[in-house]
Amino acid sequence: MTCPRLEETSALFDGALGDDAAAAARAHVDGCAECRAFDAHMRRVRDALREPVAFAAAPAPRALWRRRIAIPLPVALLLFALLVALLLPRRAARETGAFDGFDAGRAPVVVVRSRGAR
Repeated sequence: MTCPRLEETSALFDGALGDDAAAAARAHVDGCAECRAFDAHMRRVRDALREPVAFAAAPAPRALWRRRIAIPLPVALLLFALLVALLLPRRAARETGAFDGFDAGRAPVVVVRSRGAR
């Protein structure tokens, strides 16, 4: 932009000039192609900024109990096998009565003697 009165055109656009200075600046803008193009550009920018911007609404978050948990198949199979391995022996022991908790009377007693003393 080479017009020496471009700053005055910007002040006219901003509404910063008094009545007499604004009339003189309007007359200049009407006669200067460069200032007229600048004024038109600034009006397009202002109009674009005044338009409301439409934003897409974000989807509502899913409730915690409705979320899906994504576990890879090998990991899921490993967890299932571990669960089965941990729960089945205890269940079988309970059903047969082999494990009724710790009973000191049924615990094996180990006696250790040294060779010198009898």
